[in-house]
Amino acid sequence: MIFQWGLTYRFFLALPLTNTLVPICLPTAYLWLVDTLALRRGTWVIESGTKVNIQLWNSLEAEEALFFLVTNVMVVFGLVAIDNAAAVYQYMVATSDAVKDPSILQLIVLFLTHRREYDRNFISGLSQAVYDLQSKSQSMYLGSMLFDSPLQIDLIFLYSFCRKMDDLVDEAIDRDTARYWIQQCSKSLAVIFNHIKVDADGNKGLERLIPPTLFLPICLLPASRLSSQPLYNLLKGFEMDLEFDSKAGTFPIATENDLELYAFRVASTVAASVLNLIFYHHQEDIKNDDYVRLIAAAERMGQALQYVNIARDIVQDAQYQRVYFPTSWLNEEGLTPSMVVENPTHPRLAVLRDRLLDKAETCAKDSQEAIDELPSKIRGPLRVTILSYMEIGKALRELQVSACDSKLKLPWWRLFKVAWAATY
Repeated sequence: MIFQWGLTYRFFLALPLTNTLVPICLPTAYLWLVDTLALRRGTWVIESGTKVNIQLWNSLEAEEALFFLVTNVMVVFGLVAIDNAAAVYQYMVATSDAVKDPSILQLIVLFLTHRREYDRNFISGLSQAVYDLQSKSQSMYLGSMLFDSPLQIDLIFLYSFCRKMDDLVDEAIDRDTARYWIQQCSKSLAVIFNHIKVDADGNKGLERLIPPTLFLPICLLPASRLSSQPLYNLLKGFEMDLEFDSKAGTFPIATENDLELYAFRVASTVAASVLNLIFYHHQEDIKNDDYVRLIAAAERMGQALQYVNIARDIVQDAQYQRVYFPTSWLNEEGLTPSMVVENPTHPRLAVLRDRLLDKAETCAKDSQEAIDELPSKIRGPLRVTILSYMEIGKALRELQVSACDSKLKLPWWRLFKVAWAATY
């Protein structure tokens, strides 16, 4: 136990008490109770020559209590040591191009021999990215918990980048500021994907080329495992957002084709990037011949999820003077984009919202067969993420448009119900 403590004490002390003391105390208390009942009933007896005659309480001998306590402490210390070794491995994979899963022996050797200094930017960036994911996307957070760790970290950083850019565009004080950030992001992506070398002091070479606001989201992108084109297309989607101008009467989503193009740029591109990461981490499980077909299916699924987003965020989008319903659809209901901006809870929007959700369900069904061909360890987490999003669509159908004046969030019990059904 002293040896285990010497190996794990730093990691152990850094963990919250719920992860350390609770796993020790609860099983120990349970075993003490069971042992006490067994001794009182005479199920077994400890002979007088093998004990010191000190009892923790009536019938529970000190030797028994100490045995169970020490055993549970050693079990938890051992698990903490393995977690520590796994964390070191995950860090090495996330900061390099390694993809091979290690054996237990390799983890132990890595744990005992690894003395490398850790990148504080990486650790703080990951912590912030997880916080953002947890607070801003229920479905993505729930799905991300089920992926294996190397892929999980890459997906979290991809989400962090997309979220940062979305926030910079939405929260910009004017269109010029938003365009500035899109241009800076485009230049920063060029820096990363052109593999500009960093110097011996870390990222100082990149700090001169990337604005501080974008530095961590850009630098932590797993660029070596991604294609750059989908990310550039994502920026084109943000540029479409800047075309909205209610004062000038400019609304770029005039037809259903415009809607599909927008959804492709802001969502299909992200879905394609997710598939790129999956292909990289599980290249031995996926045939190269299936690449194009699976990417197309992922892009279609991305559009489906974006349609759900649009249906959910009608009121929030109107605050930014954006209306993503095609103008041709609105005209069929006797509405205009300007009318939606002024009254985003108009009762007639319920018909268009349901029409958009129907389109989302059609896209999802069209791509589901191809998604189901992915390896089971990938298929499960993806299904959880997708079905969690589609569950939002079902919840929206149950509500009047006037009741959707804030971003809809599903209760956790409903999300876990969906996750259970998707996994099993």
